[in-house]
Amino acid sequence: MTAALLALSLILHAASLYLIALLFLRYKNVLQAEKRQAAMLHETEQALAACMLEMREENEKLLAALDRSFITDESSAEADEGKEVQQKELSHGEAPADETPQKKDQADQFRLDVLNLYQNGYTIEEIAKKLDKGKTEISLMLKFRQF
Repeated sequence: MTAALLALSLILHAASLYLIALLFLRYKNVLQAEKRQAAMLHETEQALAACMLEMREENEKLLAALDRSFITDESSAEADEGKEVQQKELSHGEAPADETPQKKDQADQFRLDVLNLYQNGYTIEEIAKKLDKGKTEISLMLKFRQF
C-alpha cells in the first residue's frame, strides 16, 4: 500500500511541477505582451505629440497669414480712403466711384461661403473639400469667427 501511495505522490508531484512550469511560461508571455504594449503606447504618444506639434505650427502659420491678410485689408482700405480724398480734391466735389480691392472682395466672399455652408449643415471636411482649402483653416475661421 505504501508503494501505491508513493507512486501516487510521485505522479502528483510530477503533474504539479508540469503545471507550475506551464504557469511560469504563461506569466513570461504576459510580461512580454505588457512590454510590447508599453512600447506601442510610447510610440503612439510620440506620434501624437509630433502630430500636435505639426498642427500647432500650421495653426500659427495660418493665424499669421490671417493677421497679415487683415492688416493688408485694413491698410488697403486706408489707402483707398486716401485715394478717394485725392479724387475728391481733383474732381472738385464730384462723388468718386466706390472702388474696393479685389482681394478684399474675394476674402469676404470666401468667409461668407464658409459661413453659409456651415449654417447649411456641411461639416468642416466637406467645406474644406468644396472650397479647396485646409480643414484647419476652415475650423479656425469658424472657431474664431474672423469674418
